[in-house]
Amino acid sequence: MKKHFVIFSVVTLLLLPMVVSAAKVSSDIVPAQRRQLSVDIAERLARRKALAPVPAELTLPFSPKDFDRPDPAEVVKPVVVAKVLPPSVKAPPGDRETLEILAAQITPGGMIEKGGVRFVIISGKYFEVGTRFVATYSNQDYDLELVSIDRTTFTLRYRSEELTRQIKPVRQP
Repeated sequence: MKKHFVIFSVVTLLLLPMVVSAAKVSSDIVPAQRRQLSVDIAERLARRKALAPVPAELTLPFSPKDFDRPDPAEVVKPVVVAKVLPPSVKAPPGDRETLEILAAQITPGGMIEKGGVRFVIISGKYFEVGTRFVATYSNQDYDLELVSIDRTTFTLRYRSEELTRQIKPVRQP
């Protein structure tokens, strides 16, 4: 029992300074005169000066003029791969007939797949899906788009019409 009393006494003596300092309460609030200096500085810093008007011809960085126009470096230039027919032949009346005649002018030499991307070979050049062609018929240019490539076929689009053609490999001598 004496042993417990000694331990209790030692613990009490060690904790007594902490209990006494905890009982003392001090305020964190600075007196009003010292606070007023900080308030004056804060009010001076918070005052905003009127900004000069922005010139009308100034280019805005977050809303530049012609922002929605495509970047010239990203514009896909059409590739001319079709032959020109004589001007005496009249263009067919409908989009479907036009596409059929224009597609007949394009003769694929084969298909190749490289890195998971398929290419159709036309006139010795490789063209992938999304390539735009300019085909000329009766002295008029028509824009065609290569919309899909399969192992044995490719699909062209003219306006709202699409036409799928066979890829017949051409052997080079």
